[in-house]
Amino acid sequence: MAESDTLLANLIPQITDRVEDAAVAALGYILGESKASLAALNSLVRTDGVNMPEIVRIQTQVGGGDKTRPDLSGIDKDGKERLLAEAKFGAALTENQPNAYLNRLPEDGPSVLLFVAPRVRIPALWPELQRRAGQELGPNVRDESAPNAAVNGTEKRLLLLSWDSLLHGMAERSKAENEPPGIYANIQQLLGLAQRMGSSRFLPLRAEELRSEIGRRIKDFYDLYIDATNRMAVNEGLFSGIGPVTGTWNSNGRYITVSGIAAWFGIYYPLWGSGNCDDTPLWLQLREASPDLLNKISARLGLRASSNYFPIFLKTGVERDAVLDDIVSQLKAIAEVIQDAKAESP
Repeated sequence: MAESDTLLANLIPQITDRVEDAAVAALGYILGESKASLAALNSLVRTDGVNMPEIVRIQTQVGGGDKTRPDLSGIDKDGKERLLAEAKFGAALTENQPNAYLNRLPEDGPSVLLFVAPRVRIPALWPELQRRAGQELGPNVRDESAPNAAVNGTEKRLLLLSWDSLLHGMAERSKAENEPPGIYANIQQLLGLAQRMGSSRFLPLRAEELRSEIGRRIKDFYDLYIDATNRMAVNEGLFSGIGPVTGTWNSNGRYITVSGIAAWFGIYYPLWGSGNCDDTPLWLQLREASPDLLNKISARLGLRASSNYFPIFLKTGVERDAVLDDIVSQLKAIAEVIQDAKAESP
């Protein structure tokens, strides 16, 4: 099971659109229950030799008179806020971030303003934090997973961490210190949610993603599944009941029947772009297949199913006819397993 397939990762986005609030509540709870996790956080915020006082207590959503309401605030043994933390998945920076939050940090002694975000967001988010902080921010101490910089003339520091860095650090420390298994499990649950949300958000565009070749390729994928469907129906006789092409926000394909099983075949964007499945745009969904049949197909053909979807791979480095032939061959193999399973059933 992938880390992003946890119960929390699947449940929270279905029951609320305030996923970041749920993640903050979970993180605050874990840090309050796990001394090892709090120790890991203390270690991570002591970047570039910063001699931060130890954070002994975490509070959530404590507002201030300056219109700041950090997701988490870390309190030292003297009752001072030494850490302010903002947890992000896809949400933009507010107009008060980071400057009002930097101003809220105490002037006496070291302190840190921490932003936590998906790893893929760091390359775009860190320059934006630097731009907003302006001349107050010193030279960047660049680290791939933890870029940070000091606020000029102070002992304050701005730090950006990935969810992976934070939660893996907490999990490793908790395990090393033999905390109850439930604490480690809770961290893994939150890590699953963070990875699910990190993989589903809008990534900063790259120039190469806007080239005309991308548009042509999408059209190529469309033509391939159409031609493969027609060949499976006309030449192979294994597809029937072929419906019209339908498109939605997440797919483009046709409803069909494969050896008597209701199915769908086409381009399915959620699985193609999830990062947790096979790298292919084409997927065959066996909509009414039993779990036993799905297992037989997986075992016989060595395919990794995602729910009732099977990947149909595209051959690379060959001419179009070879790609199409291979697609049809994969579809035939699945259809033949279905036929054999029917013949074996009483």
